[in-house]
Amino acid sequence: MPPRDATTSSAMILGLAKNGKNGMGVELFMSIEKRGPRPNAVTFVGVLTAYGKIKIFGVTLMGR
Repeated sequence: MPPRDATTSSAMILGLAKNGKNGMGVELFMSIEKRGPRPNAVTFVGVLTAYGKIKIFGVTLMGR
């Protein structure tokens, strides 16, 4: 498999967030920050989507 770039990483994070795997999306983002590739604006939109859907104490932070 070819190395990941910002486009594939962003798509993976957004896909995870869209399908309820928010924690996995955030973990992927943190690993991308450590080892690359450098995140772009779309990557940040994806991780913000994931963060916004994480429930803390049964309450969603943002969104529905």
